[in-house]
Amino acid sequence: GGAVCGVVGHRRRKFSAWGHTVNLASRMESTGEPGGIQMTVEMMRQVQAQGGPPAGYTIHRRGDVYVKGVMNGVMTTYVVKPVGDITLSEESSEEVPDLSLTHN
Repeated sequence: GGAVCGVVGHRRRKFSAWGHTVNLASRMESTGEPGGIQMTVEMMRQVQAQGGPPAGYTIHRRGDVYVKGVMNGVMTTYVVKPVGDITLSEESSEEVPDLSLTHN
């Protein structure tokens, strides 16, 4: 998605980025789990369309996660983790993922 970037400040200049894409990426990082990369349904579909995750990694459905700033506050997310590491937090709606895309 789109983003706007620029340098702000007169005395102490700082580079900054704004936009829905930037905010959503920040929310995916802050609500994610250690050892995995959390992503939206749209990103999961793009990864799948490109042939799936890299060798040695798999995608698991994490489930519905509260994400501040998103309409209705809840969105379905997926997590990329190394093969064999399907440990999901107790907050996950499923311990056994309903979607596993492995690319070898």
